[in-house]
Amino acid sequence: MSAITIDNELVHYEVLGRGRPVILVHGWLGSWRYWVPAMQHLSMKYRVYALDLWGFGDSARNPARYDFAAQVELVAGFMGRLGIVKAALVGHDLGAAIAAHLSVKHADRVPRLLTVCPPLFELPEHSPDPAPADASPPAAPAASAAPPPAPEPPPAPPGDGGAGLQASLEQTARAIGEARLAAVPARPALNGAPPAPPAADAPASSAPTPPAPHPNPLKAHLATHDRLELLKQHVEAGPDQDKLRAEVEKADPLAFAASLEAFALVDTLRDLRALTMPAVLVYGDKDSLFPAPAERMLAALTDGRGTFGVMSLAGTRHFPMLEDGAAFSRLLMAFLEAPDVTKIALKDLWVRRVR
Repeated sequence: MSAITIDNELVHYEVLGRGRPVILVHGWLGSWRYWVPAMQHLSMKYRVYALDLWGFGDSARNPARYDFAAQVELVAGFMGRLGIVKAALVGHDLGAAIAAHLSVKHADRVPRLLTVCPPLFELPEHSPDPAPADASPPAAPAASAAPPPAPEPPPAPPGDGGAGLQASLEQTARAIGEARLAAVPARPALNGAPPAPPAADAPASSAPTPPAPHPNPLKAHLATHDRLELLKQHVEAGPDQDKLRAEVEKADPLAFAASLEAFALVDTLRDLRALTMPAVLVYGDKDSLFPAPAERMLAALTDGRGTFGVMSLAGTRHFPMLEDGAAFSRLLMAFLEAPDVTKIALKDLWVRRVR
C-alpha cells in the first residue's frame, strides 16, 4: 500500500511499471482495485498510477472534501505531490467527469485523455450566482455604538406660566429613555424560549429570495440513489459484482451522495467539447447505468474535430475493464500509442464510431 498526504489528509494509491506516467481514476461504484488488470498490462511500457478519491477506498474520509471541485483538485494535487508534470488520464464514470474537467482546467498537464462510460447530460447554461458563496454579510453595528440623538424639545407656548416648559422636559426625558432602550442589543431568551415575535407594524424582512435550485439530470436519471441497489441493477451477479460490492461497502456513503449532488452544475459534455488534446470517449453498447450517448451528443463531440474519437464497446455494460479485461487493456495501449486517436481499431472486438 502506498500513500501520500495532501493538506494533512491521507491519499491512497498504487503504482506499477516504469515509463511515461498514466493515471487511472475510478468511479462511483468501486475504487482503484478494478484497474488492476489494466495496470498489469500497461506497466510493461508505462508507469501506471491508480488512486482512491476522497471518501473512497482507503483515502481519507472528510465530508468537507467530497464535492466535485475538491475531487478534481485531489488529482491535480496528487500529480503535484509526486512531481508528475504531465500524465495521460483515464477515467471511468465519475472519474471520467473528474478527468475531463481537470483536462480543461490544466490542458498543459494532460497530453491525452480517455473517458470510459462518462455521465453525459445536456445542461442549460448556468448564470452566475448574484453574490459569491463566500461573501461575508455586512457587519452588525458595534454594541458600544452611541445611541441616536434625542429629539430637540419643542418650544414652550407663550404665557403658560412654565407649565409648557415642564411638559416639554417630560417629553424629552421619555424620548431619551426610548432611544437608549432601542440602542441596547437584544438578549437571548432564557431556557431556550423562542424570542418574542416582532411587532405587527414591524417592516418586512428585506433578505433576498434564495435562487431556485439548478436541475440535476443525473439524480433524476437514476431510479435509485442507493449504491448497493445500483450495483445490483447494473452489474451481473458473480465475481465482478462481489469484487465491487466490497469496495462500495467500504466507501463513505456521504462521498457518493455529495458527488451526485454536484452534477447539478457539472457538465461533462461541455467539458469534452472544450478539450484541445487528443481524447477518446468509449461506452458500452449494453450499458444500463449510462446508456449510449444520443446521436446529437456524438455529433457535437466529433463534427469538425480531428482530435476526438468515439468507440462503442460491443457487448459490454458499465465495467468493460472487468467484463473483458484483456480487450480493454489492449484498447488502453492502443489509445496511448496511436498517432491519431480517431483511428483506433481493435478488429471486430469493438466498433469504432466514424462520423
